[in-house]
Amino acid sequence: AVLVVGVLAFQFINHTGPFKNNGSQSSNSTNIKDKEKVHVDRVVDGDTFVATNSEGKEIKVRLIGIDTPETVKPNTPVQPYGKEASNYSKQHLNGKDVYLEYDKEKEDRYGRTLAYVW
Repeated sequence: AVLVVGVLAFQFINHTGPFKNNGSQSSNSTNIKDKEKVHVDRVVDGDTFVATNSEGKEIKVRLIGIDTPETVKPNTPVQPYGKEASNYSKQHLNGKDVYLEYDKEKEDRYGRTLAYVW
């Protein structure tokens, strides 16, 4: 849990974000046309947020590659460092415009949009 928060903090403090292109991908994979710009309305927890897309539709987004301790799972106590992870995501995502980049599967079994965020 501490490691997850540390990795998130390191990535965002360096302003690279956890999914910045490191130059090993082709330039086509980072073309803005391949992304969807959304506005983050609120953070649910450290790895999930609610956003509005360009069509005005509200979507729940689950970050790919990030798994933070639980804070809002029903019948589950708040896990250690869960609040810190949620607060960190709130500080860096709430009210911001971000780009979503999708992987092979666009939704999880709970209907949340799965995306890399930058």
